[in-house]
Amino acid sequence: MIEKLETFKKDKKEIIGQNACSKYLNTRIEKLSIEDIKNEEKIEDLLDMRSEDDYVEEYEEAIEKFFSGDANANIDNKVEKILEVFSKGNFDISSYANQAKTEDEKAMVFWDIIREIKRDDERVKSLKIAIEQQKINGIELEGFEKDKDFSGIHKFLEKAFPDGLLNKALISKITYLPDIVDVSILGKIYFLPLDKYFKWKKKFRDLSLYKTRAVNRGSSNRIGLFHSAPIEIYSFTDENLRNFEYLEDVDENRKMCVYKLGTIAHEVGHNFYTNLLNNRKKNKWKEIINSIGNLTYYSRKYSEGIHGNSVNYEEEFAEAIRLMTTCQKYLKKKFPEAYNFLSENFPELK
Repeated sequence: MIEKLETFKKDKKEIIGQNACSKYLNTRIEKLSIEDIKNEEKIEDLLDMRSEDDYVEEYEEAIEKFFSGDANANIDNKVEKILEVFSKGNFDISSYANQAKTEDEKAMVFWDIIREIKRDDERVKSLKIAIEQQKINGIELEGFEKDKDFSGIHKFLEKAFPDGLLNKALISKITYLPDIVDVSILGKIYFLPLDKYFKWKKKFRDLSLYKTRAVNRGSSNRIGLFHSAPIEIYSFTDENLRNFEYLEDVDENRKMCVYKLGTIAHEVGHNFYTNLLNNRKKNKWKEIINSIGNLTYYSRKYSEGIHGNSVNYEEEFAEAIRLMTTCQKYLKKKFPEAYNFLSENFPELK
């Protein structure tokens, strides 16, 4: 357990920057690392993993069909399963097997197939188990009580993500820290109290461009198994809502509320992208974004160098979930292709 904890803490420090030695940050890392380990071990215990030998016995005959070249001509359940698993990664397993000529090369392909089928079964099973656990545990909300814009957060989540859809996002807890500003500069993350943030801004006028509104801890671990994980929402101070076209028709008194609730929906969207979209659907989404361009000012920043230098399709998807749940009429009118994609794949959102 100690060795695992040190590894998790090291990974998190590398992810969140070089100033990870601060007391506040180390405390957060410690708590999150312990939670990650407990969730991971719980899912691993429930998985009842099968051995590779079990898969060899089950799939040996089907794999031989790939080497003989008649896999596509003689589709049975096992061959179909192999094709389905590798299609998730856009990988042509038939061509890969045909390239194996020597016995050593065939053995390598054989074990690649066995291990990938095993991993896929474990991922699928762990997602089902994690969702069932999530149904039991629910989502804990903390820190929202004093912000009137979040007074309806429970109703919003129930209405925006009905029919158990929210459980599939695998969010264990959402914590709101309205007095802390999360700023990312040159690969480093700084958690600034409000007074310190405004002191920095006097020297760095564009500081608000580098704010991070939320941190999503992710719902899958390093070996691809799923578990519930927390989200942290940081201060919305110093926001310029005039940048967001989708808020233009929203009543002035409700704009900040819609924006804040949309940030929660955005983070839920990240988990949908990870948990529920296979590669075929992700490729379709990429085609749509390549065709219509950035959905919002926020996602456009990713392709213009402030947070990156290329289109971030996951961020575009998260923004689409934001729009679908808070400004659906705008999304349907402005980006019908994105609206139709979400309607087809997430009919609960309509």
